[in-house]
Amino acid sequence: MQKKRILLCEDDEDQALLVQDALEDKYALDILSLGQRVFETNLDDYEVILLDYNLPDISGLEVLQEVVRRTEVPAIMLTGEDNIQLAVEALKIGAYNYLVKGPSAYTALPIVVQKTTEEYNQKRKNQELELLLFQKEKTAAIGQLAASTSHEICNPLSFITGNLAFIKEYTQELETIFNDFLKKLQQDPSNLAQSYLEKFQTLTDKDTPISLIGEIKHAVNDAMEGAERIRRIVQGLLDFSNVQRTELESVNLNKSLANTLQILRYELTQKAKIITEYGDLPSITCYPGQLNQVFMNILIYLSQIIKQKGDIKIKTYQKNKNIFIEISNTGGQIPEKKLSSLFMPRFNPYLSEHEKAVGLNVSYEIIKHHGGEIEVKNLPGSGSKFTIRLPIQPPNLTGDKNGPKNY
Repeated sequence: MQKKRILLCEDDEDQALLVQDALEDKYALDILSLGQRVFETNLDDYEVILLDYNLPDISGLEVLQEVVRRTEVPAIMLTGEDNIQLAVEALKIGAYNYLVKGPSAYTALPIVVQKTTEEYNQKRKNQELELLLFQKEKTAAIGQLAASTSHEICNPLSFITGNLAFIKEYTQELETIFNDFLKKLQQDPSNLAQSYLEKFQTLTDKDTPISLIGEIKHAVNDAMEGAERIRRIVQGLLDFSNVQRTELESVNLNKSLANTLQILRYELTQKAKIITEYGDLPSITCYPGQLNQVFMNILIYLSQIIKQKGDIKIKTYQKNKNIFIEISNTGGQIPEKKLSSLFMPRFNPYLSEHEKAVGLNVSYEIIKHHGGEIEVKNLPGSGSKFTIRLPIQPPNLTGDKNGPKNY
């Protein structure tokens, strides 16, 4: 069984050996002698981080501040400084504990580390539940807002489209009547008929009834096209608002992606050009609202890491009994040190909203529940790509009588 890893930042070799002797039965110890080396390390690989205060290059409290800013892995100050004020300051910064070096501290160290990891894991589970509940309530609120907004738009839109259809029909009839009338005038040798023909001939092209009717038809067609665009947006809102539906459905993911893009188009196009390459996909059994949520979280995240301008590309294809969705960007990249922990829940108050990658942990859990996988990597140059694999018939969803998990 592989031992869990502990990171120790300690410049005194004898003290480091004492810590190693105390922990070696249960843990593998990585030792750094310089505080600056901590800044170059992937801290999320460790169960606990132990920090000395007196380091040759930088203060232990400065290292602690950086550790707390970068990770949620618990840090313990292990120092020879028996100083109450220093201990209080370390705990305020975010240390889980403060131990003064000595025989009693080394004897208690395995128990302290074990208790710290247990408390941290329990706290993390509680925070995950809080995050999932918050995400569920937020998504439900979005769904209710989208549904009610769509309903309010649909009523007047139906009047507009209905009247436009009548205007188009009546304009066509008017054009037909006028053309018949003009033909009859041309065939009528009477003075009255010839007088009307002469009046028509004096009109410019833009003033003739035919031209005016043509302009009306063009305006009506433009208005109907605009109404159709509104209808598609409303339909997208309605489809997207179905996050809370509890029944499995058979859907085409190309349509789900198109609906999500429709909802996010304004936000995304502020920074990115949207490129789609949809393959020929079969329908997939899933909870479509949850997958819409996944697509939305990834698209928003990729747009946020674009520094100025770039592209967002969506590619779908089928391979064997799986469907693959690739969502990538250019113009911005995920920091390499964040890639391995991108799908972990983020609760650290020192992280920015961008660094928290809100929603990606929920997305990971949704894809996992659907029997699939989600991966992320950086592309050569400047860009990142998420790849989602989903089985066409997820085995763990079949016969799920209790409906979907709450995300």
